[in-house]
Amino acid sequence: MNWVSPSVPPEATGEDRALDPRSVLGWVGRATIGAVIIVSGALHVDEAEREGYLEGCVEVVTAARAADGCIDFHLSPDPIDPGRINVFEQWATVEAVEAFRGGGPSGEQAAAILAAEVFQHEVASTVRL
Repeated sequence: MNWVSPSVPPEATGEDRALDPRSVLGWVGRATIGAVIIVSGALHVDEAEREGYLEGCVEVVTAARAADGCIDFHLSPDPIDPGRINVFEQWATVEAVEAFRGGGPSGEQAAAILAAEVFQHEVASTVRL
């Protein structure tokens, strides 16, 4: 898979060099990667259950990060709304998202979700700032 845009030659070094975006902290310079899929939004759970819900998601997050095509995946507690969980996923392709997602959350996790506003975005390019 070509993570670096065609405008960055493979032999580039220094400011023009980019690594596999799964090692985000290893990116160098302002290199551009190609199209990516972003899944973002919020899940709403009972505020008394949010910590337990997130603890129950550790295996899912671990599996996602190990999945082919996953660049980043995290669920985090919102610092303002005690019942909100912020969702962020970054994938190399739609196929990778669909292969991982399968049937969605487990029955127990789905039952705990009071509301969800989660969207999938197709992003044409990404530039490191």
